[in-house]
This record gives sequence, C-alpha cells and structure tokens, in this order.
Amino acid sequence: MEPPPALDGMVEFAMGKQLLADQAMSDVLDRQPKPAPELDSAEVLEEARDVIVRFASYLDSLKGRPVDPRLFFRGETPSVLARRRITKLTAAVGHIADELERQREKVRGAEDGRTTPARAIPALLRRRPIRTAAVGFTASM
Repeated sequence: MEPPPALDGMVEFAMGKQLLADQAMSDVLDRQPKPAPELDSAEVLEEARDVIVRFASYLDSLKGRPVDPRLFFRGETPSVLARRRITKLTAAVGHIADELERQREKVRGAEDGRTTPARAIPALLRRRPIRTAAVGFTASM
C-alpha cells in the first residue's frame, strides 16, 4: 500500500475548520429574532376604526363624564373620524393615545391598562400598517 499524499492532512484540517465555522454561523443564525408575522392592512384599519368608535362609547359610559370626549376626537364625531383615510386615521389614533396618557387619572381603568378600549389604542400604534402610515408611507389595502 502506498503512503497517503502529504496534502491529505491539510485538506482534512481545512474541512474540519470549515465545519466548525459552518456550525458557528448556524448557531448565530438560530439566535436571530424571527420576523414578525405579516399583517393584513385592511384588518388592522378596520380594527382601528372599531376601536375609535368603542373608545367613544366607553368615554360616554363613564359616570359623571370626568373628561370631555372632544379632547380625544378634536371635536369630530368618532364615527366620522373612523371613516377617514389612513393618514388622518393614524393621526387620530396617535392623538387619542397622547390625550389618553394626559388624562390617565380621569379615565377609569386606563391607569393599569385593564380597559379594553384604553388598552387597544396603544396596541394599535404598535401594529405595522398604522406605524408605517405614521411616518408618511401608505399601507396597501
């Protein structure tokens, strides 16, 4: 039997190093965050419209009306505001969230986020189509 060529050791060494590098890269890729699920823009916009109307109903249900709903809706009727285009709807949701933060002590349930409408407004801002529209882009419908 003939002796192994002198380069076989070098090839085995290079293959071993490449396998270690491949495993290290695989470990890094496995630790990467998973992409967020794709959202249906029409569904998110419909939810935003629904939340605005439900939030108005919630404000009307507060005993003694501790806060004027016009502060949240800028004097517009919530049902009309809910039918606006995405840009104005996004601005309205942002304004409602900001005003809710300022009026937190007057809106029962808003201080701990228990109230569904009060919790839904900030949650809407985290949704991709609403956030995309807020920075000047239009979401596909």
